[in-house]
Amino acid sequence: MTRYALLLRGVNVGGRRPLPMPQWRDALTTLGLAGVQTYLQSGNAVVTTNEKAATLAARVERGLVEHCGVTTGVIVRSADELADVVARNPFPEAAAEKPAWLHVAFLTTKPDAGWLNPLVEDAYLPDEFRVDGREVFMRFAAGAGRSKMATTLLRGLGAGVTARNWNTVVALARLTSGSTD
Repeated sequence: MTRYALLLRGVNVGGRRPLPMPQWRDALTTLGLAGVQTYLQSGNAVVTTNEKAATLAARVERGLVEHCGVTTGVIVRSADELADVVARNPFPEAAAEKPAWLHVAFLTTKPDAGWLNPLVEDAYLPDEFRVDGREVFMRFAAGAGRSKMATTLLRGLGAGVTARNWNTVVALARLTSGSTD
């Protein structure tokens, strides 16, 4: 059995795609997933299953439509993958000083070279980003709401993407690991 975090794309953001977390919890339980927990109102859940991540994502996406009437993408990361994301953080000082201004964009697949090639890491200064595998780490100098990077960097990616701030990433890593600290 593997503990996974499920990250929904674009629910409960600005009044779009409303999804009450109790309804989502019920849908996940109805799908037969164990240890269901939701975290915050932004479409985060933790579940336990013996399914592979891709199979789980597709099944949860269908379940969201059937049980909640919501069509959206689901990005899945295992406990080990989330622990690795936390360990790979290229901006540790931001995590310590302003964790809400450090975000991780989780991608469904590694970005292709066509998206990566024209990117210039200092194009959004004072904001910064680093692409690492299926994640893009983004450090915002004055918060994501005022940043050009937040609105332009991930366009044209060619992969499903959803972002979470560092506090949420760390909390989901703890929940998937079974830690209550």
